[in-house]
Order: sequence, then C-alpha cells, then structure tokens
Amino acid sequence: MKKYTSLRIGKSISFLVDKKAITISLILLAVNVVIFLVSIGSGEMYISPLEIAKTLFGNGSDMNEIVIYTFRLPRILVALLAGMLLAAAGAIL
Repeated sequence: MKKYTSLRIGKSISFLVDKKAITISLILLAVNVVIFLVSIGSGEMYISPLEIAKTLFGNGSDMNEIVIYTFRLPRILVALLAGMLLAAAGAIL
C-alpha cells in the first residue's frame, strides 16, 4: 500500500502528502472540536450541547448569548491561538 498520496490544487500545484499524517490531523481536529464544545458548555452555568448549537446559530436565549459570546468564546479562542503560536515557536526552534 502506498504511504503517500498526491494532492492536487488546480493544474499547476501538486503535493505528496503522508496518509498517516492526514489521518492523525483529522483525528486531532475532531478531538479539538469536541473539547471546544465541552469548554463552551462547562462552567458555573452548564449549557447543553443543543443550547450551544442554537446560540451559535443565532436562536439561543439572551442569557446563553451573553455567557457564550462575552465570557467563554473569547477565552477559548485566546487559548487556541496561544497554543497554535506556541506550537509554531516550538517548530521554528
């Protein structure tokens, strides 16, 4: 079985990509999304996953919108960006 697969973008751009790296990246992305949703829902005021989805798509209650958009989402996004920047700094070194 081939270890690499060809990824083409348009006619002039082509990459060889490791299949295992793609699989691991997709698994880590799924884990990251689950942790993201758990982080939004957990706290002093528990918010169910259905209420999270309603709020993110604009149909949630006012209290959920305040809690998610004011407190939890900025904290999670800053943590995600800090982790990405630390990973990039580690890769550079």
